[in-house]
Amino acid sequence: SEQACRRGRLRKDGTFEVGAGMGLQMIRKTLGDYAVRSNESIRIESEKRARCQEVVDRFMYEFGVQRVRKISSLVASDQMSDCLSTLRRKEEGEKEILRCLAGQSIGIAGSGQLCHLGDDGSIIIPTNCS
Repeated sequence: SEQACRRGRLRKDGTFEVGAGMGLQMIRKTLGDYAVRSNESIRIESEKRARCQEVVDRFMYEFGVQRVRKISSLVASDQMSDCLSTLRRKEEGEKEILRCLAGQSIGIAGSGQLCHLGDDGSIIIPTNCS
């Protein structure tokens, strides 16, 4: 397992993970091996964040919501976009309930949670809302 700490790896978000026991030569090798994939991962994640921000802006405009944010770093941008898009596609009668959110702060939480009020008074909605 000592060997595992001496190998660098690429995280999903495009950042590098290097072990404390790695020498300069191994760090350079890791950077060289993963540079192209890292840049691609960072570009894709940046595009997802931009698309998510567009969906957030539309949601805020349509329902008069004051703020929309992720509750956890475990909530991915595409999960947040999907959640808000699902809410926006509701039937007109169901949208009337969403219009009651005007002026409120919305938090998007991981799946498996129930809708609830956050400590700060924001309305917490799970990513798997329906």
